[in-house]
Amino acid sequence: AVRNPLSTISLNAELLSDEVKKGQELDTKEAETLISSIMNEVQRVNDVVEEHLKFMRRSKSEYRRCDVNLLLNSLINFLEKEASRKGISFLKSLEDNLPDVKIEESRLRQIMLNIVRNSFEAMPRGGQIRISTIKGKDDIEITVEDTGIGISRENLRRIFEPFFTTKDVGTGLGLYIARDMVIEAGGGISCESRINRGTKVKIRLPFVV
Repeated sequence: AVRNPLSTISLNAELLSDEVKKGQELDTKEAETLISSIMNEVQRVNDVVEEHLKFMRRSKSEYRRCDVNLLLNSLINFLEKEASRKGISFLKSLEDNLPDVKIEESRLRQIMLNIVRNSFEAMPRGGQIRISTIKGKDDIEITVEDTGIGISRENLRRIFEPFFTTKDVGTGLGLYIARDMVIEAGGGISCESRINRGTKVKIRLPFVV
């Protein structure tokens, strides 16, 4: 995840060096473009490092209770403008009167953000994300289903591994962290997908009795 931006920085630095060596013939516009590209890539590296640091700093803490539907409605409202710009719409199917689940609100928010943003990236031409909740015998099931490009069978087996990613940008920690948090809360997470049909992620979290 860090290697790609560093390669771009190295190449642009070489090209900038060549421009500087021209002396009076320096193309300032070209130099500004190269500097801008270098700064953008430095920011990408910084983002990756920050995510790694957050991962390393994570610690277990006392579980609290969280209203799943309230959080999901808040999350959808927060992401709706960004989704609209990408041609993505949300469809909700939330069961009423659900008991709270045994997890900190901040943790469930991070879990859901990681999953929904993956769906965003899987739908570069737009699509739909269906978010649903349903009460089971002793847990709440949250489902996030998109109409994206899907995941190959080979990659599907590895998506919850730390640092596994098929993207140029990112650390490959998003789903690993999500899975870790769900398991720490006593729940489970699974994923099924079909190429060019979409991906469905299911999360089960025990509820407060």
